[in-house]
Amino acid sequence: MSGECDKCGEHPLECKCKYIVEELEELLHIQMMNGNWNYDPYMHGMTNGMILFLSLMKGEVPKFIDAPEKWVSENREEFFGRQVEIKDEP
Repeated sequence: MSGECDKCGEHPLECKCKYIVEELEELLHIQMMNGNWNYDPYMHGMTNGMILFLSLMKGEVPKFIDAPEKWVSENREEFFGRQVEIKDEP
């Protein structure tokens, strides 16, 4: 989201069209996929923060999601059906 809006030519922060809302809705859709929003408390909080931000932009009441009973990060084998090792990259 840098440069100019493809639709109105304005800077994204000054854009009056729905470009930014559409982009954020797409990002929220990805964040809300199983394994993202419920991976750990941080990702759950990020999801609810994105929901809040988008609802403020649209003038709507946010519909937050509750935390899952189990986090994916604590139950990788159950979630993926096998043991999965996550390696941190440098």
